[in-house]
Amino acid sequence: NMMDVLSSFGFGIQAYRHGNFDDAEKAFRESLRLNPTDFCSQMYIERCLHLKAEPPKDWDGVWKLTSK
Repeated sequence: NMMDVLSSFGFGIQAYRHGNFDDAEKAFRESLRLNPTDFCSQMYIERCLHLKAEPPKDWDGVWKLTSK
């Protein structure tokens, strides 16, 4: 099971870095389905939702904090 989680998460990271937030979200949701306690997948799902709602102008694959 963990190999499936890692595979799905890895695909999600690649899609996320390339700005494919729909594909990334699907992959992270699959990782979370396979491992419901996976905090990282949940965090990336939330980031994908945010980035889809407010698309970045010049996405370079890096999440930037804008407030403390």
